Amino acid sequence: MPLAGSGWKDLWEQNGNRSVYEHIVPECIHKDSQGRSIGWDALNKCFRLLTDDQTDFTGTPNDIPRRKKVSDADFIKAYFKERAEGGSLETLIMNLGYFKNNIQGLRARITDVNKSIGIVLKKKLGAAKADAIIAAERKDPKRMLYGLKSAHTLRGAPRGEQTDYDAIWAVIGDL
Repeated sequence: MPLAGSGWKDLWEQNGNRSVYEHIVPECIHKDSQGRSIGWDALNKCFRLLTDDQTDFTGTPNDIPRRKKVSDADFIKAYFKERAEGGSLETLIMNLGYFKNNIQGLRARITDVNKSIGIVLKKKLGAAKADAIIAAERKDPKRMLYGLKSAHTLRGAPRGEQTDYDAIWAVIGDL
């Protein structure tokens, strides 16, 4: 059974398998809470269930829960962790438990959270200081959600509750 890591390298080296299986991203293969194998489908730009031998996809992306409720503060923490570990947008999706199952949806959430971070900075630090911090963030991100890229694709939710600005400040305030 091919697995992420050396198992995949060995499988890919046999009889032209690289071209057959290149749409499965080995680094993003994992098991969900029900023990099902899931992997990133580079062609369709989403997570999908894998066959038992992990060599092809089965079903549709809708077979996997597409959203998990994640607060802004938890989303920011997960983003910072991925950025610190050299992760990607795909691994952020994986580690959030399919909060958004596609890159486009994830980028929309990042934009939404960045707007909230900007509001928090202005409330806590004043407009002038916040504007200076926000302008510097694109080059050297610390507080804003910049820096993660899509590792395996070419392109890039509404929340049911009010934005918790205090929780966001608790995450970014000491940086």
